[in-house]
Amino acid sequence: MKHKKKRRIALFVASVLALQGISSVGVQPDNPYCLCAEESDCWFSQKGWIYNGVELKSLCYVTSYAMVLQALGKSVTPFTVYVANGYSNYCNHSRIGSFFNVKVTNNKTLLAGKSAAEREAYIKSILPNYPQGIIVGGNYGGGTHYVVAKKVVDDTIYFNDPARATSAEGCCIPISSVYKLTWANITDFTIIQLPEQIDNTEVVSQDNTETQPQVEATEEVLVTPTPNVTVVPTATPTVTVAPTPRIVENNNPIPEYPIPKRTLKYKKTTMTGEDIKWLETALKKLGYTIDVDGRFSKEDKKVVKSFQTKMKISADGEAGTNTIQTILKALFANKLKKVSGLKVSKQSATQLSKTSSKTMTAFVQWKHNNAVEGYEIVYATNKKFSNAKKKETTENELAITNLSSNASYYIKVRAYITVGTTKVYGNYSNVKRLKAEQ
Repeated sequence: MKHKKKRRIALFVASVLALQGISSVGVQPDNPYCLCAEESDCWFSQKGWIYNGVELKSLCYVTSYAMVLQALGKSVTPFTVYVANGYSNYCNHSRIGSFFNVKVTNNKTLLAGKSAAEREAYIKSILPNYPQGIIVGGNYGGGTHYVVAKKVVDDTIYFNDPARATSAEGCCIPISSVYKLTWANITDFTIIQLPEQIDNTEVVSQDNTETQPQVEATEEVLVTPTPNVTVVPTATPTVTVAPTPRIVENNNPIPEYPIPKRTLKYKKTTMTGEDIKWLETALKKLGYTIDVDGRFSKEDKKVVKSFQTKMKISADGEAGTNTIQTILKALFANKLKKVSGLKVSKQSATQLSKTSSKTMTAFVQWKHNNAVEGYEIVYATNKKFSNAKKKETTENELAITNLSSNASYYIKVRAYITVGTTKVYGNYSNVKRLKAEQ
């Protein structure tokens, strides 16, 4: 018992040092900081991590992150990722990316609508580009799980599974051995890259098809003939120059046009542009009669005002940030459904960690929606949610820590999808009241 206690203390100290920029935590089998519940010589496992006397559950995503970050040369353990993630089991991609100075790309839409075989083929096709591994996962009916797709051997993808203790990095297993995951329920993937390794930006042409990098036209050289010498001109090869590529905007519901970043409005000098075509196409999809010509006309202003009035937002006929967000929300209405099934585990306040005599931890759950990327949880001590606190997760459950004992809390949840660089939120769930009793 004393040895385990010292080991846990050593892990915590080393993790704090690592967060301060000191590379003291390694993953070598003989490193005492490489804590694992099952075997002392294992590499990484989601099991056995202790914080404030409580075993941390469901660390598969955090552990998968640690696996990929270590493969990129970062000195990490699952616990250092957990701390960098704000002591949460559910990864905040932007927060972790910023902390470890890596680019994180999370995507669900590229697997949506694909069969199990097509999902496997897609990951198999891109995996050779990412030797550090790709995090894949999804909902299997009783929860969610994430693993690292590591390599392709004899046309079979092998994985590092945080639910299985492995003796070293690279001890991969086939999908048949992965904990409760099949290609049918793997719904999203996450790619982590070092900034200096990013040299290929995903682009799409104006007709929404992938293009090769733009080719520069060969310069035509004019030759002056020498007198009395007949020079037969050499035909200059015809070079087809690809259209100027446009960066793909994540989850853009109208990918052929860019999502507006400016306020679109009617002016004496008519505003024009591809972003106006996006607006016009979006309104047309929503059932409004409007011409898609890329010119913000008086008629466009009337249609925008009509939409604003219907959605009960400021009706000025201008398409600014709030109006575009409302349009996106309407376009994703089938996916961004109101969160349902919110509940607080009856045993949470008494059986989870009591970090001190004055604070408690609660556990909340809700019905999972495979069509969204994550959830925002809002909680406060009053029904109006003034001075509310917010947390985000990609899972359909969350442990809320540091709750004041004997205080009442009100909790609500909404789902989101990231469109471009902005999160588009659905409607909040019904509010649940929690009494944080000891």
